[in-house]
Order: sequence, then C-alpha cells, then structure tokens
Amino acid sequence: MGGIIAKSIFTNSSFESNHVNTIITLATPHEDPIIPVDYALRRFYSKFATHRCSKAKNLNGLIVASIGGGLRDFQVRSGLTHTDVDGLSVLTTDIPGVWLETDHLCIVWCKEVVLTLVRSLFDLVDPKTRQIYVESRTRRETLEYHLLKRNGGKSIKNRPSERKVQFDNNARWREVIMRQMTLRAPEGNTEYYMFQAGENPRHNLLTAIAYYWDAEDWVFACFPSSYKLSVRYCESGKSLTYLTTLLPHSGKMVTLDLAKVYKSGYTHVVFVVPQRLSRKAWLDIDIYAESERHRKIDFTTPIPTTRVGLPIDQGSVMNVYDLVGLDKAWQSFDLTIETSCSGETRRAGFIWFAPPWSNEGVTEALRRNASRTLVLQLHRPKPKDGPTLETPKLYFATNPQCNYLVTLKLNIFGVFSQLLRFYGPLIPGVCVAVLLEVLRLQLNSPEDVVPSYFTTILNISLVRLLLLPKLLGTILGFIASWKFQLSFLIPHDELRLEEKEQGFLLLFPYLIGSGLVVCILLGFVLHFLIIVAGNVTYHVLLRLLVRKAVPSEMIVDFAFDAVSKFPFVVSGVLIAMAYGGCGTLALYCGFIFHFVKMFKAYQSLLQNRVKGVTYKVLRVERIAGAEHVGETISEDRKMINFQTTIGLLWFISCCLNTPVLMHWWKYKPRNLDYDPSFYPATMMFLASCYIWQDKTPLPNRTGYTFLSMMISILSSLIMLFGLIDLYRTNYVIATSFVIIALHQMFSKKLPTREKKSGNDEHELVKDEAKDSDTIETKAVGDHEKKEESSHESEEEKGEVANKSKFVAKVSDDNENPEVDIDVNVYDEGEPRNDHADFEEETRKEGNE
Repeated sequence: MGGIIAKSIFTNSSFESNHVNTIITLATPHEDPIIPVDYALRRFYSKFATHRCSKAKNLNGLIVASIGGGLRDFQVRSGLTHTDVDGLSVLTTDIPGVWLETDHLCIVWCKEVVLTLVRSLFDLVDPKTRQIYVESRTRRETLEYHLLKRNGGKSIKNRPSERKVQFDNNARWREVIMRQMTLRAPEGNTEYYMFQAGENPRHNLLTAIAYYWDAEDWVFACFPSSYKLSVRYCESGKSLTYLTTLLPHSGKMVTLDLAKVYKSGYTHVVFVVPQRLSRKAWLDIDIYAESERHRKIDFTTPIPTTRVGLPIDQGSVMNVYDLVGLDKAWQSFDLTIETSCSGETRRAGFIWFAPPWSNEGVTEALRRNASRTLVLQLHRPKPKDGPTLETPKLYFATNPQCNYLVTLKLNIFGVFSQLLRFYGPLIPGVCVAVLLEVLRLQLNSPEDVVPSYFTTILNISLVRLLLLPKLLGTILGFIASWKFQLSFLIPHDELRLEEKEQGFLLLFPYLIGSGLVVCILLGFVLHFLIIVAGNVTYHVLLRLLVRKAVPSEMIVDFAFDAVSKFPFVVSGVLIAMAYGGCGTLALYCGFIFHFVKMFKAYQSLLQNRVKGVTYKVLRVERIAGAEHVGETISEDRKMINFQTTIGLLWFISCCLNTPVLMHWWKYKPRNLDYDPSFYPATMMFLASCYIWQDKTPLPNRTGYTFLSMMISILSSLIMLFGLIDLYRTNYVIATSFVIIALHQMFSKKLPTREKKSGNDEHELVKDEAKDSDTIETKAVGDHEKKEESSHESEEEKGEVANKSKFVAKVSDDNENPEVDIDVNVYDEGEPRNDHADFEEETRKEGNE
C-alpha cells in the first residue's frame, strides 16, 4: 500500500505537487483494492481519482511506474497493478534482464529487479543539475528503456541508436543468396555477410537470433557501391541494432521487413562476425515469407483437454501464432514443446507470449532434448475500448538443428486457478447470499418446524437465486439508463465486471456453485467443532477463564448457564466492549458465546435422547419429567438448526472485519479513530437479545411470510451490490439480524386454529400432543372422526380393552351439531390395527 499512500499525498491541499514528479511502485494495487472490506478504503481510492480529474493540470508532470510480480504474487493479483496515471505498467516477466516471476516480498529484494531499478534511478538524474530530470518526456524514455525496451547497454546513454557506421576495410565480405544460414566465430579477421533486401513477397521478412554475440553493433543496412577482388562491399552503412530485442541467457533477436529496408534506400542487410568472438557464440539467420510462418490459433472454438498438435516449420528460425479469442480472464491453456536436437547446440530456442494491450509478456528458454510447458493465461483481460484487431502473439524462436513437437490443451486446473484469482474475492458475498436464502427457507417452513441446515441448503432454488437479482438489476438498470437519469443509483456489480471485461455467461452460476460448496464445508466444520471438538473447546475456554479470574470451572459453567438465560446482559457487555475497544473483538467474543451456546444445546439434545431411549426400554414413562422429553428434544433440535445459520453469518462477519482487529491490536493502547465494524456489530448485538433466546424463532406467530420475503430481498441486494464492495455485506448481515429481532418482538400469536370452509365443512386440529398421546378431531358436514390413544393407569393394565361411545360437540357461530364418535381404547401391549376397521365402520354409519 506504500504506492497508494505515495499517490494520496497529492490530494493534500497543503502539498506542493511539483516537489514529486516520479513514483516507482512495486506490487501496488493501483486499479482497485484487493478486498474492499472497508468503505474508507474504497473512498481512499476514489479520492485520488477525483483529485486527478479536478487537478489534471497540476499532475501533468507526474510519472508513475508500476511493477507487478506475476503469478507468484498470491497477495496482489498482478492485473490490479495497472495504473491509469501517466506512466507505465509492467510485470517482472516482461522486464529485459529479469524475465522472472516474483512473489509479494521477493519483488523488493530480487537482484535482477533491484539492479534494473538502480540503473533507472541513476539515469533519471540530470548530470548538470544533479537532480531528477524535470522534463517528463526524458523521465518517461528512461523508465521505458530500462523496464520495457532495453536492447543494449545497461545505461540509456549507451543504448543503440540509428547512426551511420564505417566498416572495417580489412574485413572479408561475403554475399549470401541462401535463405537460411548459421554463422559462428571466425578463424581469422572480421567477416561481413550481406543478404539482399527487396520487395519480393516470398522473401519479405528476415529474422536473426544470436547467442553470446558480443558485438556492440551487429546488424546494418547498406548499399554496396565498391568492389574488392570482384566482390561487392559497403564502405559504410546504417546501424539497425536499435531494433534488437534482448532474450534470456545472453541472446538477442532482430526481425526486419526487407521491403521497408529497400524503400529506405538500402539494398542489403549486413551482419558482422567480429574477430574476437566467443567460441560458443552463433547466429541463426532465416529469410521467409510472412504468410508461411504466420498462423492463427482459434480459441473461440472449444479446445479439448487432450493435447492437440500445432503446425510448425521444422528447420526454421521463427514461427508466429496469432492467438485469436484468447482475451478472457478465465482462460488457461497449456502449451507443451518437446525438443529433439542434434549437434552440440545448448539452446533449443525461446518462446515468448505477448498480449499487446498490457506489458505482461512471458519468455521461456527451451532446452535440447527436453519438454517445456508454457501456461497461456492473462493478468488483464482485453480492455473494452481496445482495438478489436489486436490479438495476443506467440513468438516461437527455434533452432534449425532441432525438431519440435508443439501441443496445446485446455488446463482445467489453470481455469479454476484463474477463476479463483479473479473472482475469489466475490465468494464471501455469495456465501452470505446463500446463507440468507437458507435462513429464509428455515423461517418460512410450515408447521413451526425449523429444518436442518444441510437439508435446507440442498433445497435452495438456484433459479430463484439467479433470476431474482437479475430481474432486480434489470429494473434498476432500466431506471438508471432511461429518461429518469437518477444520479444516486450506483451501478450493480455485474455491470462493473462487464466494464472491466471480466464478465462471462456462466459467471454467476459459477459463483453460486462455489458459494454453496463453501457454505456446505463451513457447515460441516462448524458441526464437527460442536460434535467432536466442542467439549474440548469448551473446557479449554473454561480453563482460560479459571486461570485468569475465576477459581473453579464449576462456577464458570454455572455462570454461563445463568447468563445465557438473559441474553440482553451479554449483549450489553459486548456493546460496551465494542464502544471502549474494538467492534471486531466484540464480534469474535459474541461468536465464541454463540458457539458455546450451540454446544450446550447439542449436549442437552444428546442427554434428552438418552433419557428418551432409556424410558422406552425400561417402560417407565410415568416418572416425573418423562412426558416432556420429546418436547425438549424438538426444541433443542429447532434451536441448533436455526442457530447454525446464524452462527455462520456471524463467523463471516468476523472474518470480513478481521483487518480492523489486526490494526487495533497493533495500536491497542489507543482507541481507533474510525472503527468500521462498530455500527454493524452494535446492530447485531442489539438484535441478539432476541436471537439468542432459547425458543427463537417463536412458534405460532404471524408475519413469517413477510419476514422471509424481506430476507430474500436482502439476499438479492447482496448479489447486486455486495460482491465487489464487501463492506456492504456487514450491514446486510446486521440488517437481517435486526429484522428477525423486530419480528420476534412485535409479531402476534396466531388466532384459534379452527378453520371454516364452504359447504358446512369444519376442521379442528390440536397439535400440542404430549409424548405418545395424540388427539385428532375432524368434522366434515354432519360426520366427524376422532381417534385417541392414551396410556392406562397402573390399576387398568392387563385388563381387556373396552369400547365406549361419547358425544362430541363442535361449536360454531351459526349451528351446534352433535356428532357421535366411537373411541376404541386398547391395552398398550395390544397391536393397534383398528385404523382401517374404524374408517370402514365410520363410513357405514355415515351412509346410514
């Protein structure tokens, strides 16, 4: 973040911008924050952009050079290091003399990077004034030479230039008519080799690749006007060394358009072989037609996961491929080159991947009789306003003494890596949307039963989760783009991704699928910690408290059970902690309390299940408390299912606010001047006064349909506006808690359960059953069936069941019909197979 701070000083009104004219940043996310978990961070970024637009004249002389590390930098995605300020952006893989990837720390001390920057800084100093050059053009050229275009000397003063050169009169000249040739160190004097230039379309390009070629000027253009021993030669010529491109391992390459050379007034291209040249030096020259070596690879058509062979001219020096359609963020392909070389050559060539819209090229050296794989993927997708004809290029510099097998395949692992690299920061927001959808289904479940977390998450409607945000986003986009022109409407995240060319058709299905997987894994982890490690965790917490303040674990256990009955006390303590210290610290303490409360509920559930099994086996259901075991088990299960979803939302909120806790912990003697977690935490603590109650959500209450609708809207808002700017997610989570608490406070109990329908049909259902006693009363017209099962008293056990008859009255506002209902009472041990007989008997009575 040092580079961002360096740019931010220009927004200070008391700072004179002419004091700083050059900024060099390493692995700085200029384009966007990595994970915007704080509104202040987003405002910090936008503040400089606004200042740059309003104070453009004051920043005209500012040059910013941004350097990224490549794929090894896991902390800062290299695409974020691109800067829109006047200057340049480059990755270390594309810097001449470096050609390596660096991680976030290595980029500071990497020797190749440090040497390049040191040379740049020395060349930025004006030798006359001993200060940094004032002219922005000079500073730009210096930085571009060292970071992008260095093709010769280590100082810009020694760079090759377009100049006239006098040739050695004692050298030997040779005019070559061959299209391919390899030159090595001479055995005698210096030698010059001439190749004819012209407008022949079959020989319009010349490529030369040299290794360990120490000549300062090594390629020229000339017009031979003199003869020596019947051999034409040039007395002078123009140096073309400034067109050279450096390659790793002491290599350099030049590609010349022979037609342009001929039109400039020169008829030959000359290569010099110096007298004093290393024995391991050699120079490969190839003259060819552009159409022969220039091929296209279409990435718009599906490429299989198996290897597909690519055409290549064996024995050539240069092959160029246009990678049509390779411009998406998620694309990743493996290009494998297998070499088979003869002779004593060490190098088998080079391969260079170069996207034209950003300086993120990758150069790899090939070894003889070996295999090399180059991953073709992008750090920045093709810009929306970029030229449509620009496509990434793949330059394949080969050795004529080697044969090559080039294959291409889709890299599935690389595709998922790219998706995680570009869209991983969006997944926490999607997880919150999924958890809110789980919460909606749990609260809207019928019969006052809260289904389990895993059952609910597997029943989520993916179509609803996809289409509802799409519909809402379409409506908002229509309102914003049509004649209303409402300036307060912010663009939703899908539009922002499309503006950066990071959107694609299956993006949101991928995000929702990833969010579901993460939520399922989080659910398993939470249940594992509660079921397997809950006892250990609870006792560890008890020992920590005992060691710090309380003399006995029993006292702590008793105090927790007592405090958990009054959640408003815990909420008050946590609000005081957030106000006096850090909101995130209070959030973590609240999550620990929530975790222990869930463990206690699960412990109670196990104990009651053991009691229920024991009572059933021992047939002692008449002892005190036995009739309440089933009801307690149902309440514990309901609480665990509901609090699991609440606990995961709470955990995600803690994770999103962790940077605040780290900052506070570093400067904990002082309170934070700005605590972004305070307000969401306070809202959650106030709502927890009702959410942490044992019977939440309360049964037999009105308004659950409206409550689930509100939570569904919050889930859609997350999918629209909370994926990129994650700080909004905290407020959505807190808002959902508040809505649930308000519902529990003000919702009314359901009215009487007597329901009336047409044709004198009445239905009366009594749901509150104790243990195995079930009473079900139903009246249809003038007939109603009722079946009751009850345990006999100790004196009545063993007696033969008797059949009795009684009259049940069903009251109504208009009429009071009397219905005779037969009730069969059976002994507990006798099988109850009377249901079918009872229905048949009732049917006959009805017909009569």
